[in-house]
Amino acid sequence: MGELELEAPRGPDSMVGSDGIPLPGTPHPRLTGTFPRVLAEYSGSDGLGSLEEAVHRMSGATASRFQIPRRGVIADGFAADVVVFDPVSVRDGSTYDNPWGTPEGIHRVILSGTPCVWSEEVVSSNAGRVLSRV
Repeated sequence: MGELELEAPRGPDSMVGSDGIPLPGTPHPRLTGTFPRVLAEYSGSDGLGSLEEAVHRMSGATASRFQIPRRGVIADGFAADVVVFDPVSVRDGSTYDNPWGTPEGIHRVILSGTPCVWSEEVVSSNAGRVLSRV
């Protein structure tokens, strides 16, 4: 198969997300690759604008649009969901041959205050949960 290609959102209300669903079997590489690919390829481009805007389209804009309270921004009283990455080295590691490929340049992932990835190694895989509107 060919290289996975994403199209950058263009409108001011555009958000970044994935329709990848974790089901049994071999997933599409977008399940794990969408967000690192956006950070690597589209931040700073004329599609998303600045890195800050790209991150907002993946977090704060999404939480706001789907009315998910206390998520999407770093603020007092909000869940401590944080991803620490190197904008120079972040890269998607997912391919059609290896859809579970590990991204590069993502150093820390913290979900609700629980470290999940530390020094690019998975340290907890059960900290996340399905979120719903209140």
